[in-house]
Amino acid sequence: MINLEEPGKEILESTIKENLKKRVWSLFEENSSENSFNRQKFPGSHPVSFAREHLVGNTKYLVCEKSDGVRYLLFIPNIPNSRGVNDVQSFLIDRKYRFWRIYIQVPSLLLKGDSIFDVELVLDHETNKRILIFDTLFSAGICFMRNNYFERLQSAWYSLVYPVREAGKASKVSVEVYLKDFFETTQIDYLWHHIMPKIPHKCDGLIFTAVDAEYILGSNPGILKWKPCELNTLDFHIKVASDNSYELCTLGRNLEKFSSMSNIGCIELNDGDIVECNLVNNKWNVLKKRSDKSTPNSTEVAQNVLKSINDNVSIDEIISVFQVVKRQKIS
Repeated sequence: MINLEEPGKEILESTIKENLKKRVWSLFEENSSENSFNRQKFPGSHPVSFAREHLVGNTKYLVCEKSDGVRYLLFIPNIPNSRGVNDVQSFLIDRKYRFWRIYIQVPSLLLKGDSIFDVELVLDHETNKRILIFDTLFSAGICFMRNNYFERLQSAWYSLVYPVREAGKASKVSVEVYLKDFFETTQIDYLWHHIMPKIPHKCDGLIFTAVDAEYILGSNPGILKWKPCELNTLDFHIKVASDNSYELCTLGRNLEKFSSMSNIGCIELNDGDIVECNLVNNKWNVLKKRSDKSTPNSTEVAQNVLKSINDNVSIDEIISVFQVVKRQKIS
């Protein structure tokens, strides 16, 4: 069985790993406001749960399917070898800040500086790994985080995806790279009912990204995540309270008890495990352990997800609202 949480060869040698981290840190620190970058946190943007108030307003979004894969940052460093020639390497960085060496085609356009793209690793037809790019942070050493979303997507297409398609597949490639398909909000009905049922990998919702918003590290109100109510989940830190009772903790300044549960079934839990849970009949239910994460959701995120569950905005409501917007544009 293919494990998306182990996408390649993990870099275990401490010196190499620290050097890679320093290259990543330097990119962000050179392009972030003072004290805004935290070296200890996964340097990615996180969506906010879709709530009823997001049905109103004038924000322009692009929409894509929410892939049920594993989130990474794709890091392509510009590292010359001993002969002064660029030794093309590619890494996926997970939420635990582990570096996984993978083999993708890297166009010459990207060999002028370090590049970082926001990606999802998915499994097509249960057998083929595929990287789906959905944002650009850095391309060939140039920061794109302050650019609008159209420009960030164009950078991913023209600097990486399109040149690789034109060149054809190389023999050493271990995973192919694609740009996610995006739609106007007026096309949500078509996306949900006609496109998503045919997508070869699992998907469980929609992602709305504000066109004019910058890329923000951490929680980003410019990115909205919508899932059907029954598919909303939270990642908790487990504290064993007794033989049959567990505290579900989120992260504030420290770990905070958010809820509790018992009768977990056949999944063995230990202190410190990170688990993904859904809410069934007002009781939290463990779906799986999250070996790719070392911290739970923040308390703020947990409260937002709970609000989203209680708001229970349906796909029909979303389609109806944006169809009204479409009719207003036409008239």
